[in-house]
Formats: sequence, structure tokens, C-alpha cells
Amino acid sequence: MNFLHVSSYLPQDPPFRLHTTRYIMQPHRQERSRLFSEAYREVESFLTSTNSLSEESTKTLLETLQTQFPTLRITEGWLLSSIKQLQRQQQRLTRPRTPDEWDKIFPRYPIEADGFARAFTPNQEEDIRETMKHYGLVVIHVFDEATCERAKEAMFEELNSIPNPRRQMLLSPEKPESWEACNWPSERKFLLSDPAFHQVAFDNATHETIHRVYAHLWQEERLMVSIDRWGIARGTKGLRFPQPDGTYTTQDRADWQLSLSKHWDYNPWLFVQERKQGIEPGYQGFVAFADHDIETGCHLTLPGGANFLKQWCLENEHPTSLGMKRRSYRPKENDPILQHMQPIPVRQGDMLIWSWGQLHSTTPNDNHKMRLHQYIRMFPAPIVNPQYAHQDNFSPKKILHQYRESTPLKDIQLSPLGQTLLGYFEENPQDLDQD
Repeated sequence: MNFLHVSSYLPQDPPFRLHTTRYIMQPHRQERSRLFSEAYREVESFLTSTNSLSEESTKTLLETLQTQFPTLRITEGWLLSSIKQLQRQQQRLTRPRTPDEWDKIFPRYPIEADGFARAFTPNQEEDIRETMKHYGLVVIHVFDEATCERAKEAMFEELNSIPNPRRQMLLSPEKPESWEACNWPSERKFLLSDPAFHQVAFDNATHETIHRVYAHLWQEERLMVSIDRWGIARGTKGLRFPQPDGTYTTQDRADWQLSLSKHWDYNPWLFVQERKQGIEPGYQGFVAFADHDIETGCHLTLPGGANFLKQWCLENEHPTSLGMKRRSYRPKENDPILQHMQPIPVRQGDMLIWSWGQLHSTTPNDNHKMRLHQYIRMFPAPIVNPQYAHQDNFSPKKILHQYRESTPLKDIQLSPLGQTLLGYFEENPQDLDQD
């Protein structure tokens, strides 16, 4: 790709710093920052789609941006600075590596003969830790079929109990006609906005087997558990819908396709910094209540990605706007690492746990079945390190405080381990027996 040489025109600061600081005291500065980000992405898209950049095309691009973003002061200097920054990123991204080199960097997670990822038993402590260390993820079989079926029933029992003035019929995993948007608790693409508060959700999250697995990974028994969400992806193909005359028609619903961008849950540069300081940023995980195969869609990851992240950060521009904030991040669409991501199909009852340093996403559900799961993660309790609970948005104290008035807690029954993992109850036992 041949770009116009513009180094002599460039200011020393990145383009965002140059312009967002100018408006720092102005109203709507967040909106201006968002619009500048959109304009920057337009420049990136233009450079990606062209083989050369002339003075004439640069002038045309500038006029287009000024028309598209009339409220911004988009100058020639800003555009040239943006082009230069994108050139530097492109140079970093195109560091040559052979296919064999890429294969060594991102080894394939083992897939068994039946098409599902290799799953360990909870007692295989050393294998679990070594697999996580090598691939950045690990699969463990934690629940039997009966436990998974009970979880599915609980999931829809809770979803149907949530007040919803838009609801036309109760949700059922077996009835696609009930999957219309109006019947879900949330209009968001993930269909849910609140954590799971059903008794069975707490039973799952505080299960001794899951605690044992996370204790293997952390090498620490004193843990706290998140209060996270159910996970749902509707089927989209070959769905049978009943008709008034008693017959059925088969339909595809592309509008139900769940789109999840490839991303890190954790700021990559912060992850690398904390690892350098001897701090383990943490893990995320889910338990599958039905098979997640290639057709229903499954977890998509970059195996070995957490180990490569330090080098990746050296080769890529660290956005000034991101800094060391603890938030998710998406790679550029032309990043070569995206070609090496791997689907990880898991069986019913399997738990997939991945490092915060793993780039991941999901594959599309091209089946008539739902993909159902529950997100569960554990981290060191405050007595070990108070920072984890303080930083986690789904820590028990934060969630139970946020939903204190809207969610009744008096009927939740917890084992001694459950009370320990949800340390909030130990400090506030009145929440378990309030009238």
C-alpha cells in the first residue's frame, strides 16, 4: 500500500490529543470526542480500501469529512496527522511472519474425534493449570445432564417472571414463535440486562466443583464469585413456526443472529503491565447447559493469545484515549492475528474458562437450537487482595447493593461454601432472613 508522504506536515502529538484538548472546557466534549473517533475510523477505512493516496484524493477525503462532520473543526493538519498515525500502525501490523511462525505462536487447542474441545475432570489439577498456561483457556466438565436441564428450566422460569409490558407470550426454548424481541426482558442484542438471581443460578455459581477448578487456577482457596448473567443466543435457521391452520412453516431469522466483535475483555496494555508486576489480572468463564457445537455457534478464541500479548502491544499503537483504563478493546479489522482464531465447541456440562488476556468472540448460531449458558468467574477474596472485588463490576457486594430493593434475597439458600464465596452475606446476614 502506497501512502502519501506527509511527515513534514505533522505535529508531534497524536491527532486526538491535538483536538480534544482544544474543546476540553466546551459543552458536549464527550460527543465531540466520539465524533472525532468516528472521523478517524473513516480515514482508516479509506486508507484500507485504496492502493495509493494522492494530494487530490487527500483533498477529496478532507472535503468529505468536513461535510460528514459539520460540527467538528476537521483541518488538513488533523487529517495528515491521522494518516501518519495510521501509517505507523500499518507498518507495525505488517511485520512479516511465516505460516509456520504463526502456527507456533498460536497453537491449536485440542479437539476430540467427536468435534468437541478436550475437557478435563476437576481433579486434573496440573493439567488444568498447564493447559491454561499454554493456550490461555481450558475446558473442564463440571455438571451432569440433570444439573444442566434444571438450570435451563430455572433460566426461563426467571426470565418469564420479570415484569414486561411488551410480552405477548411466555418464552420457551422449544418454541421459536416465543423468541420475538417483545417477549425478552431487554431489547439489547444480548436479550438480558440483569444478573441471574434464581436460586439455581446461585447453586451453580457457588458449586463446590467450580470452586475447586478456580482454586486450581488461582492456587488459592479463599475466593469470591461473581453474580453474573445467563447467556442466550437464539437459533436462526430452519425454525418451525405454527400457522393459524395448524400447520408449520420453516423460516430463517437472520435478524436474530448475535453479532459479537472480536475483543479483549481487558485493556491489553494494562494486562501486560499487571503481569509484569506479578499480578494475575484474572479469568472469565461460562458453563454450557447444552452442546455448543459448530452449528449452534461456540466460543471463538486466539489460542496462546495471552502469551503473545506482550509482543502484540509492542507492535501496535497504544491509543492515547485508552491509556491504562480497565476496559475492553478491539483490534483493527486488518490485524493478521484475526486469521488464527479457533472455534472451541464444548459439550453440555462443560465449563470454558479463559484468561482476561485472550482475544475472543463467538461464532454465529446457524442452527434451530438455542445456545444456553451461565457466566461464572471467581477471583481472590478481599482478605487475600481487596482490589479484585473492588474492580469487578459483578462482585457480590456491588450487585447485591445495586439490586437490593428490586430483588428479594430472603429465599436464597446458601451452603457454607456459598456464604463464603458471596462474602457479602457474612457481613450482612439480615439479608438472608428479612421479611
